[in-house]
Amino acid sequence: MSDQKSLRILVVDDVPTIQLLLATILKGCGHDALTAGGGKEAFDLLGHKEFDMVITDIMMDEGEGIELIRNSKKRFPNLKIVAMSAGDSGGFSYLNDAKNFGAHYILEKPVKKEALQLAITELFS
Repeated sequence: MSDQKSLRILVVDDVPTIQLLLATILKGCGHDALTAGGGKEAFDLLGHKEFDMVITDIMMDEGEGIELIRNSKKRFPNLKIVAMSAGDSGGFSYLNDAKNFGAHYILEKPVKKEALQLAITELFS
């Protein structure tokens, strides 16, 4: 990924270890990654800092994933949005909902480095 520009990416998940894992992968790929523990915190950060992309879980405790996608799409039309969810507990249908509400790309958890890199390449090429 050395030929790709460094992106500012916000990782949103209510599980701190997933936040840390994804932020570490992104930073290892040369990107600037910040984290948020839920949709409300993420939307606040989006209002105060400029980001190129948001990667958000859609099945968080507060149920804020789809709402974050909808609101972000309206307020920040150039922002790329990646939705992620585990395939169990209906995650697949929620991922389809996420696309319908404006997510540009969907990823199944656990997210692998290669899948994350592919998403970034496809969204920013």
